[in-house]
Amino acid sequence: MKIATASWLKQSLESWKAREQNKVANEIAAPGADYVLPKISDGGCIEDTWTATAAAPSARHYHTAVWTGTEMIVWGGLVPGAGGGVNTGGKYNPSTDSWIVTSTANAPDARYSHTAVWTGTEMIIWGGTSGFDLNTGGRYNPLTDSWLTTS
Repeated sequence: MKIATASWLKQSLESWKAREQNKVANEIAAPGADYVLPKISDGGCIEDTWTATAAAPSARHYHTAVWTGTEMIVWGGLVPGAGGGVNTGGKYNPSTDSWIVTSTANAPDARYSHTAVWTGTEMIIWGGTSGFDLNTGGRYNPLTDSWLTTS
């Protein structure tokens, strides 16, 4: 009897898992962006090459990056030689292969090792450190290039 019960339980669990995965897949909608991958030249890829993009943010680590559906926003982090975190960043658009600097007006204090999430309309920054732990953050709207302080 234990074998039959275990087999039934396993089948029920697998059936439930399949239903939940289908439900989640159906609830997640693709971004409403008109982004199209850039065309790779007919000659194919050239091995071991890299082309830097102009106006990229300064080199950094312990920063955050979020994908909006059409662009990547990089913010904050620790810049070598800067003596601490930064409160700068940039928006990268792969369809134009270009960077736009993010506003620093009302931006959160400089920081690194913080967290960022994308809500669908804003990037929210929270926590991190700049020599001491921070319990502050901000909300960045890429359409208006503006920051709001979080409470």
